[in-house]
Amino acid sequence: MFSDKLSIEEQIATLLTLGLSLEVSAYPKPGNVHRLNDFEDTKFEDFLLTSHVAQWYIYKAIVNGFNNIFKFGETIYNIVRDSLKLHGNGNTHLGTLILLTPIAYSIGYLISQGRDYRDIDVLFQTSTYLVRKFSTLEDSIYFYKAIRLLKPKYLRKGVEYFKEVPDVYSDSFENELKKLDLTFWKLLKLCSLYDIVCFQVITEYPHVKKALQVLSEKLKMYNWNFAIVKTYLTLLAQYYDTHVLRKNGIEWCKYVHNKVIEILKHNLLTSEGIELFIRFEEELRRNNVNPGATADILATAISLHCLLKGYKVIRV
Repeated sequence: MFSDKLSIEEQIATLLTLGLSLEVSAYPKPGNVHRLNDFEDTKFEDFLLTSHVAQWYIYKAIVNGFNNIFKFGETIYNIVRDSLKLHGNGNTHLGTLILLTPIAYSIGYLISQGRDYRDIDVLFQTSTYLVRKFSTLEDSIYFYKAIRLLKPKYLRKGVEYFKEVPDVYSDSFENELKKLDLTFWKLLKLCSLYDIVCFQVITEYPHVKKALQVLSEKLKMYNWNFAIVKTYLTLLAQYYDTHVLRKNGIEWCKYVHNKVIEILKHNLLTSEGIELFIRFEEELRRNNVNPGATADILATAISLHCLLKGYKVIRV
């Protein structure tokens, strides 16, 4: 893949973090940050900086996985902490990190077992297994700390989102997590009832697998950028985005889903299709609707595409 001077773990970490920057660079993706659209508190460049920070910690996760050391929550926390220090503000890639971190540990673990980490089914199964088997209460505490640093707008202080888990902004969150003995696995399982990203980790990544398949198909038909955009729309047409559900409510969630189905009936490469698409993006931006969960799933699929291909990742 790369120079012989780089270890296999370093090469894999590079490939596995490419999705963080390649997903956000594709445009236009209605409702998301991309190279032509910033949010008020989150810039396109913030995502790029996070992708660079993540590479080192994903490398460490692969090495630790090889040595049967699993610190899922600490890895996520370290990336969030150092990214915020670097760019200064904004929630970037939290969902994608929830997905990629177990995968990184799984790759190292599979290498240590002499098994093929490029077998996607094995990789997904192992990622879920490792979180179920080895995640701890400490992982959950670190995960809560990461969220408290980011202060995402879709989790407002004093608003109950997940009835079964402690309020992330509670001053006594650590004691509450300890009282419930909420390992990272248990936490993700409870949150999966309301969050499609958490659902991936506990169910062997079904939507990520589908996204990878769709992306592979679209890359045979379109250039890199349009293949990403078309994959994004295809995924939105297949399920409700739980980020929209949590932040904007069920009616907006249904609207986005149904609107994308309608848009996909048109040829988006014609002037009519482009106009329809642009109006939709402006509408979502105007109403602060951001299908972020779908972006996280897509970013993970792009990373896995890069991992499997190994070179010339944006070219057929």
